[in-house]
Amino acid sequence: MTKKIIASVLAVLAIAGTSFAGTAVSSKESKQCVTQDASYFKDKELQLDLFYSFNDGVRGGDHYFNDRSGGGLGLNYFFTRYFGVGAEGNWFEGGPSNAVLHDVSGSLIARLPIEARGLHVAPYVFVGGSEVWDGKETSLANVGAGMEVRLTPRFGVFADWRYGFTMGSSNNEDTTRAGVRFTF
Repeated sequence: MTKKIIASVLAVLAIAGTSFAGTAVSSKESKQCVTQDASYFKDKELQLDLFYSFNDGVRGGDHYFNDRSGGGLGLNYFFTRYFGVGAEGNWFEGGPSNAVLHDVSGSLIARLPIEARGLHVAPYVFVGGSEVWDGKETSLANVGAGMEVRLTPRFGVFADWRYGFTMGSSNNEDTTRAGVRFTF
């Protein structure tokens, strides 16, 4: 009986020992293991945005901003994982003279990527300025916030909101965008 117990213990130890076994490699033969970065949000990242936008004009002054919708495209560049700059062109139909309203913006962007359990999201905030015209020009300062969801390392969807205000005037605007984002 004692021989059976000793044989059983030795068999268990032999099986367990093989699970921890490895191949001895001299330092001259060792290779470095390269791990792939699983982050979908990179440093030095270029982004192309295509979006739909709608504006809820905040009535005031000469009622320059009216409710309207449109779309545009944007280009963003992130110097680091957290900070970048952006530029966009946005075209709205139906300005005060029923002409197309052109809106060109530039922004400083700060984002906070959250990546856990297969989820890749990045809430972000931005501040910048816009030039709006359709025969009449208006300059605006913008502040806003949004959320991006990356579906793959190169493709995502986003939505954001911004408030644009003019200094010394009541011609303000409230714009929401939603679209797709391609990264390079």
